[in-house]
Amino acid sequence: MSFSNLRVHIFLIVLLAVAPALGVIVYTAAEQRRAAVAEGRGKILQIVRQAAHDQQDHIKDAEQLLMVLAQLPQVHRRDTRACSKLVADILKRDSHYGNLGAVDESGDVFCSALPLGKKVNVIDRAYFWKALVDKSFAVSDYEIGRISGRSNIFVAYPVRKKNGSVHGVVLAAIDLDWMNRLGTAEVLPEGSTFAVIDRKGTVLVGYPKPEKGIGSRIPKVWDIAIDRSKREGIVELVGEDKVQRLLGFSQLLDPSYGSQGMYVVVSIPTKAVLADTNRALVRNLIALGVVAALALIAALLGGEVFILRKVKRLVEATKRFASGDLRMRVHDPDRGELGLLAEAFNEMAEALAVRQEEIERTAEALRESNEKLRALIQASPLPILALDPQGNIMMWNQAAERVFGWSEQEVLGLPNPIIPSEMDAEYQENLDSALRG
Repeated sequence: MSFSNLRVHIFLIVLLAVAPALGVIVYTAAEQRRAAVAEGRGKILQIVRQAAHDQQDHIKDAEQLLMVLAQLPQVHRRDTRACSKLVADILKRDSHYGNLGAVDESGDVFCSALPLGKKVNVIDRAYFWKALVDKSFAVSDYEIGRISGRSNIFVAYPVRKKNGSVHGVVLAAIDLDWMNRLGTAEVLPEGSTFAVIDRKGTVLVGYPKPEKGIGSRIPKVWDIAIDRSKREGIVELVGEDKVQRLLGFSQLLDPSYGSQGMYVVVSIPTKAVLADTNRALVRNLIALGVVAALALIAALLGGEVFILRKVKRLVEATKRFASGDLRMRVHDPDRGELGLLAEAFNEMAEALAVRQEEIERTAEALRESNEKLRALIQASPLPILALDPQGNIMMWNQAAERVFGWSEQEVLGLPNPIIPSEMDAEYQENLDSALRG
């Protein structure tokens, strides 16, 4: 359709009317997206902070428990049977622990809540030496328990004699699997991950289960993004799977415990964070499209009834008037702009009709005058001819026919005079005779 088409103009007007609403929807969607990303970042930080906080609470609870165990006579007497039964009862009531036990100053485990299948020695573990030598509470990095065979954080507390010397250490293995339950409880969006990693980026706990299992490495781009100079942070990145994500991390243990290598990491696809916003945008755009379509249909129907039909009547009237129907008029009771246009057309038609009548009367009078003049010329006894501006013969009366010997039909349109050379003498004689007569 041509842009001069009135329907196209109506269509463009509807688009212009809809454009501000479209702008508001797009602007609102952009604001909602920013708010959704900010909310997602806040949620991720809340999760990792909560995980770190809960782990701190477990560490403090374990410290309190070990302080009590370090005072028990079964531990001081190194009564393996009584001590093991006691800590086994505690372990049944508290699922946060992977194991509880006690170690003598040489590193041999003499008390364990889990059965000892063989002799176990922990003299090579850093947390044991810290508790033994520094005589203080100690926390390990992630380690595999030699009795349980599971991922644990070990905490140790010195067993002192009355004189203050240390002659053993009580231990607690804090199970990290409880963090899987935390990831489940948070109901993370599809495609999200929840993990605990060590200083090397090894997965200690993973939700959902890592594809390569516990002990696999997190993606390199994630490892680079985690700033280990900070206790916590959040970054936006594109992973090796080409998925844009929000990645939050928090140091799992307080630096005061001397263990700074473990982090809890949560990642959520940005697409999942923006899912509600995108759905709202699609709904708003569909609603706007429906409204625009209805408005366009209404505008076209209204334009057909109130505008196009009247324009067509004007066009038809103009064509009939141009073809010669000078009595053609447009009758429109509407006093709007098109009504004024119809009225102007009628005034123009009336004026042209009057002028045409005047022209016809003038032409008729001119014809009558020409006929009278021709009659007078034809009745004249003198030879008379009429020439046009180019000198060609327009009229030739009967006297001229008698004098020159040619009829009017023979000389009309010929230059004057057009006389053959052999007739010059006769022509001169007849002309002289006519002049004398």
